[in-house]
Amino acid sequence: MTETPPTGRVEAGVYITAFPGGRGEVHISLEVIDRILAEVLRGFGALPKRGAEVGGILLGSSQPNPDPFVRILDFAPVAIEYRRGPSFLLSEADVNTFDQVLQEARSHPPLKPVGCYRSHTREAPGITGEDRAVFARFFPGADDVFLLIRPYATRVSTAGFLARDGRELPVVPASQFPFRASALDPSLGRPARVEFHRDRHDVEPIEAPPEKLPPPPSLAEPNTGIVQRPRSVSEAAAPLKRPEPLLTSPSPQAPPEPQAPPEPPVPQVSLPPLPPRPITAWTPEFIIDSSEEKSSRWGVWSWLAVLIVAIGLPAGYFLYRALPLSLPGTSSAAPARLGLTAKTVDSGIEIDWNRTSPIVSQANSASLVIGDGSATKTIELSPDELRSGSTVYEPSSNSVRIELNIQSAGGASADSTITWTR
Repeated sequence: MTETPPTGRVEAGVYITAFPGGRGEVHISLEVIDRILAEVLRGFGALPKRGAEVGGILLGSSQPNPDPFVRILDFAPVAIEYRRGPSFLLSEADVNTFDQVLQEARSHPPLKPVGCYRSHTREAPGITGEDRAVFARFFPGADDVFLLIRPYATRVSTAGFLARDGRELPVVPASQFPFRASALDPSLGRPARVEFHRDRHDVEPIEAPPEKLPPPPSLAEPNTGIVQRPRSVSEAAAPLKRPEPLLTSPSPQAPPEPQAPPEPPVPQVSLPPLPPRPITAWTPEFIIDSSEEKSSRWGVWSWLAVLIVAIGLPAGYFLYRALPLSLPGTSSAAPARLGLTAKTVDSGIEIDWNRTSPIVSQANSASLVIGDGSATKTIELSPDELRSGSTVYEPSSNSVRIELNIQSAGGASADSTITWTR
């Protein structure tokens, strides 16, 4: 796919581009672009090297006359068996699955199928005869479109629309555009969030529904058999008052019960005081080791051990900092000297390293091993790309593990690993 500058514009969260052939327009929501891109990158990172292609059906509305006008509001992915490799090539069972998804989409108006999409990871640019056959079988309308997407690991993916030029589809799109919402609209700090309604064709921003406070807990009422009227809101919110005691007539006092006679007092017996106990003085006994020579010898060795430790620790630390540690098959350049860092930019993750490092300037080969979620991908770096000092990767998950491996012509190697989180 030959890269050409985008010719469209963005209005109210929708990317607008010319219908293939220069007549009419195609409108596609930025939110749909990011959702399709997530599916494409998930397949792209599922396998090493080229990844797996994905495809599906575009949903929306269209007006064929006088000029085609296509509006893409949603999409339906089609899962295939990949019996013919990682390319999006349909087997007989996949054709039946594609037809079932298409019929299911047609049974939910007002959105209808307006075309199809496919990611493209093959070396040869453009669509194939099998793509034309599938498009001719399932999308015979003159206003149906084919969206071809080219994913990239180190820069923004691109895409372009195809439509019938006479009877058949052209091989490559006439123009392409960056297939990412933030690349089309730089004012977006993150992918646009819009919501689509199947009973209408416009696009509205998502608004969170107002939070509903839970009703106040019901106050338990005593079961007195009397039907009470419901309390108003102000009465229910008012604090409960303790009921005042009822005024009743005094009841006649009962006669006092007879009390038992008091017990006689117990006589107190006084005992003579005990004679004082004599206190004897206690003198502690100390055991003194008469072997003065033995204690003197242990004292000298203790002070000597402390002196060796006090001198040896600083000396070893300075030797460790001054002399690099070299092991067989490794380079003396430590991973920290590669200066591997990652930061978030509009187009994805900018991965930087120290291009002035000696092992970078003498490198024979290098590679980036990227663990994106559950997928692992290896990107080979040419000497020119390595000496540039940076590259850009477009993630498909919120956590990416990045490992830089460098091999020099002399057999030395270095590596460094970092983790980036969104």
